[in-house]
Amino acid sequence: MDPQKVEDLLAAERVRALDLYNDPALARRLGRALGVSGFIAPVLLEADGSRALDASWLSGVTGAPLLSRRAVLRPVPVEAERRFPWEPPPAE
Repeated sequence: MDPQKVEDLLAAERVRALDLYNDPALARRLGRALGVSGFIAPVLLEADGSRALDASWLSGVTGAPLLSRRAVLRPVPVEAERRFPWEPPPAE
């Protein structure tokens, strides 16, 4: 599948990944338009000061979520942001 075709369709329909979760009919309609059996829908979640990336496989046939995985994103330590030891640490 051409990523540009997918991007153009989602932009024309003004659809976000989160919209596919909330509207199974929309997922089915876009699945038919693209000729695909499903979507991987990534969503960045933030709660209580932590971030997580949730990726779900949504059926293009039924519109239902079939599989979901979530990974907590950890902040990069300040030491890792410095390219060279002689650089001053970044201001927070």
